Amino acid sequence: MRLSLRGQNLSGVDLSGANLQYADLTDANLNNADLTGADLSYSTLNGARLESARMAGSQLTGVEMTGANLFRSDLSGANLDDARMGNCILADAVLTGATARRASGDKVQAPGASLNETD
Repeated sequence: MRLSLRGQNLSGVDLSGANLQYADLTDANLNNADLTGADLSYSTLNGARLESARMAGSQLTGVEMTGANLFRSDLSGANLDDARMGNCILADAVLTGATARRASGDKVQAPGASLNETD
């Protein structure tokens, strides 16, 4: 059974280390949420709001995040391999040490993003 948190307000919630594989978080509000070390592999985050979310070390393999807003989010050390990120906002996000092998997406907005040591 796939967990559905579609459209839910999870702003500021502590989900660090949570297993959210295959979860539907479409249009969810995760602004300022703590997702440090969470496993969101193959989840759907289309249109999700993740401004200033803490996602360091999170597993985002195969995630679908078209139109997601990750403004000022911390994705340092996150695994974004095979992620689909079309129209994603990554402005001022921290992606230091993150991996994004085979990730795809057009019109990604990333001005001011920190991409040091990103693969």
